[in-house]
Amino acid sequence: LRAALTSAARERVPVTDEAQAMERAGHAVRLVPGRADNLKITYPEDLALAEAVLSVRHDPHAGDPAERK
Repeated sequence: LRAALTSAARERVPVTDEAQAMERAGHAVRLVPGRADNLKITYPEDLALAEAVLSVRHDPHAGDPAERK
């Protein structure tokens, strides 16, 4: 991944994400099933949001949102 991103940057080829960089470098890219609540940290402010979500998830008094009707 690092080599693919470095190559794209060195050649000044714009890539939109890591998958595109890997495809450009000749690697196969596969999708892996995941959960909708999987957190993606892209920007520093995303970390604060993730910490808030995780604190609720681990709070035994918060209840499980999936069980709410």
